[in-house]
Amino acid sequence: MKRSLDENFPDPRAWLEGLFRAAIDATHPDRCLRGTWPARPPGRLGVIACGKAAVPMAAQAARHYGAPISGLVIRPQSDDGATGLPAGFREYAGRHPVPGSGSVRAAEAALDFAAGLAESDLLLFLVSGGGSALMCLPPTGVGLEQKQALTRSLLACGATIAEINCVRTHLSRVKGGRLAMATTAAVET
Repeated sequence: MKRSLDENFPDPRAWLEGLFRAAIDATHPDRCLRGTWPARPPGRLGVIACGKAAVPMAAQAARHYGAPISGLVIRPQSDDGATGLPAGFREYAGRHPVPGSGSVRAAEAALDFAAGLAESDLLLFLVSGGGSALMCLPPTGVGLEQKQALTRSLLACGATIAEINCVRTHLSRVKGGRLAMATTAAVET
């Protein structure tokens, strides 16, 4: 005898919400980053955490390494504020999916931070979803408004995230390895 869907799942909404919570828990930085950390450098440790999971990634790095640690957290502007921001971190908020002026300030801060590290230091760059819009620094000759219009056009025409990020990389002073080129420190992502 066949059983109905209702018999197997008396509360489908609760079951789906449970699946959703399990997926979110499985991808939390506390789980994903455990056991993946590079060794502490002989010099300073600088962290740039960028994306929707920037705050928990930075917090996990701070828990793993302990003090002293410093860095930047670049998170979506729509967040209600960064709860759990580790000591020694400065916070920047950018826009997603269309970058805004906060995204430019965040990218400028990231370049300055990276440039301030020395050869004996380590720059740990932690990126999660949304990072490419949250940290935006168009090349000379391209304005933020142009990059915003291009992003809106790409979104409207159904471009994939890979296609959008490819264009963003070519129109950026921080993507495509350019942030790493701004520092003499070792860089790990």
